Amino acid sequence: MALKLIYEITIGDIISVITVGLYCLFTYLALKQTGTSQRLTSISMERPRIIELLRVIISPTIVNLGEIIRNIEKGIAHYDRVFITIEDTYKDELILSEFKDKYPEILNDIKELDSICKSAKEKYNELHNIIFEEIKDESIKMIKEFNVEKSNDKYWEVILEGRIPEIVKQEFSYYILGAAPSSSSMKYIWNKQGEQLSKVREKCKVKKKESSIEEDVNKIREMIEKIEPRLTEKRDSLMKEYGIEPRILKQETRCG
Repeated sequence: MALKLIYEITIGDIISVITVGLYCLFTYLALKQTGTSQRLTSISMERPRIIELLRVIISPTIVNLGEIIRNIEKGIAHYDRVFITIEDTYKDELILSEFKDKYPEILNDIKELDSICKSAKEKYNELHNIIFEEIKDESIKMIKEFNVEKSNDKYWEVILEGRIPEIVKQEFSYYILGAAPSSSSMKYIWNKQGEQLSKVREKCKVKKKESSIEEDVNKIREMIEKIEPRLTEKRDSLMKEYGIEPRILKQETRCG
């Protein structure tokens, strides 16, 4: 009798445990399925906004940072394309606000980068002015000779008013800093006098200004090396999480 009671209790307990276990398992699976469904619904709802975040800010910024580095590598004559302010490209206030909420530290670093670029751009403009003031008289003389020799009235302001058009000022300065002359007239002038004019870079005030600009450029490079990997990681993780293929971003990527 005792053995039979023990046997019955043991079977009953086992059945009870199995029943409870199965109930818990089915409950867990149901909750998991519900959670998965809710997560998929959330991803589906958020996906369009994430695509815009990638299109408007993250992907274009990665491209811009890469372009800045490439222009740095080209040398100081190309720094006019280095000193851009990234935040100025963000025209969509709603997307910018979302970016700020999600990644405030990255945006703060971008603001710091922009601040360095603005300062460096001012110095760069000053450098062009310093260089041209040093070669102004010689440049006017050279252009007048070119106009007479080639019967050319392209730079008529020089003949009539004895002054250099702004675009020509920029050309002379860029070539002195190492850019290759683009127009046929400037190539002609540069072949004759370019080496002599380029010696202006040896002057103390020009060298000091160049040195200060290069210091800023090094800071810009350091900031980009800090920002770009984090943006790339955010881009890749968001694309993976929300199932966004690269072709979707390439279709309509817009820089602000």
